[in-house]
Amino acid sequence: VTLKFQLPIEVDEDTFNVLIHAEGEDENGTNHEVDMDLELEVDKESHLLKITRASLTPAEASCNRRNMQASLGIINIGNEDEEDVSVQILNSDLGVDSEESIGELTAEPNEDESKFSNTYSFNVPSDAEAGSYPITFRVLYDDDRKKAEEVAFQMFDVAADGMRLIDKDFNMLRVNDTFLHMSGVSKDKIENVKCYDYFQCEFCETEQCPMFQMSRKKRRIELEVVCMKADGNGIPCILTATPFMNASGEFVGIIEDFKDISEYKKAEEKRLGLESQLRQSQKLESIGTMANGIAHSLNNIIGAIRGYADMAMENQPKDTKIRNYIEHIIKGTKDAKELSSQMLIFSRKEITDLREVQLQHYIEEAVNFVEAAMTSPVKVVRNINEKCGSVLADPNQIQQVVMNLCMNAYQAMSEKGGGVLEIVYDEFRIDQEFAEKYANLYEGKYAKLSIIDTGSGIDEMTMVRMFEPFFTTKKVGEGSGLGLSVVHGIVREHNGEIIVNSEKDKGTCFDVYLPLA
Repeated sequence: VTLKFQLPIEVDEDTFNVLIHAEGEDENGTNHEVDMDLELEVDKESHLLKITRASLTPAEASCNRRNMQASLGIINIGNEDEEDVSVQILNSDLGVDSEESIGELTAEPNEDESKFSNTYSFNVPSDAEAGSYPITFRVLYDDDRKKAEEVAFQMFDVAADGMRLIDKDFNMLRVNDTFLHMSGVSKDKIENVKCYDYFQCEFCETEQCPMFQMSRKKRRIELEVVCMKADGNGIPCILTATPFMNASGEFVGIIEDFKDISEYKKAEEKRLGLESQLRQSQKLESIGTMANGIAHSLNNIIGAIRGYADMAMENQPKDTKIRNYIEHIIKGTKDAKELSSQMLIFSRKEITDLREVQLQHYIEEAVNFVEAAMTSPVKVVRNINEKCGSVLADPNQIQQVVMNLCMNAYQAMSEKGGGVLEIVYDEFRIDQEFAEKYANLYEGKYAKLSIIDTGSGIDEMTMVRMFEPFFTTKKVGEGSGLGLSVVHGIVREHNGEIIVNSEKDKGTCFDVYLPLA
């Protein structure tokens, strides 16, 4: 069935009713009759011509050939020539969605250049039921297209994501302000350049390039990429690339959308860091509980040995071998008691005498003590702020922290034949961003003690286990493996935090943060 309608662009009527009766034989010689009741609805403001199929007879529904044709005629009866006219044909039930470019229609109604006509075919699905199937024709004028493009590009320009339009020859045609901000490229450098010249990612000029993929598959893709800014820094993004088609449905390029996921990555990194700290804290807590039990049991044994040794000493005359043996037993119990005390400090069960104190003098004393014991050529540099505020601390335990860290630094530099040991003590303000990275720190003012050396550094495996009790990289007999675990326990007992930064063969920095009183 061919339906021909020739309507001027400007008409007075709003609707047209058409009743069509058709009959004929199919390829098998079977006769069919079809009745169609059509309604044409014209919307003059939006330039819409809607053909509504109001009824479909059972005879038509059983016909093997399900095809409808509609011929559309357009006449420009306006006062001005219309350039770049096109017509859209739409029907969701039949899967019709296309656009045909008409070109220019002149303003002379008597000339052929002012008219356009064409016949369109629509297939009715085999499972279609009797009912209405509206076919919508939309005529687009140059002004309409410009307005549509203006709206589209306004949305493009103000989008929160970085966006750019690229033709199939990789030329950048248009970018929005967000893209310029993300890439760090000025607008004057975007003209006459390829997409891979700026904000390139690891997939540029490879088979995984969105342009290569979409030229084959013509469908949207999504990738997680790291794009390089103009300053050389990378920025993690979710790249969504969508094929860009012209009015005839031909592939002419792609639209790339870049969603900055830097904050998400930072949050994920912070979450993983806090989880790691939690696991380490739980492990140290478990070891500390065990160490506490061992220390108390050890104290009971030491107490018994010391008691009997003292009683044996009372009955021995001076300068005898037995008395000398007993003195060695007593000395051994004192050393064992010291070891037990360190284990209790690590497990946080030792009673700590905290008071408000200025630590500058105690830090100087501890550094002087370590410096006096040095034999290798190590230069000691002190940067201690005498105006740094007081902290709530046990000064003796803080001295133990300083001596332990300085001695470890000295030993690391001795392996390299010398170096520089720097001790820095000053006030430090912790902001919210920094505090969120560490479970034991809060926003506010802290005293910061830094022990910095130019030694051999610490490898990653050692960094993970360095605060565990009895873990040591020293040779047998050179250390108990309790030094750093005790330091960790003391710092945590003072509501502080110890942070280590190290690079193999370049040196190590221990930062101790203690809240100001």
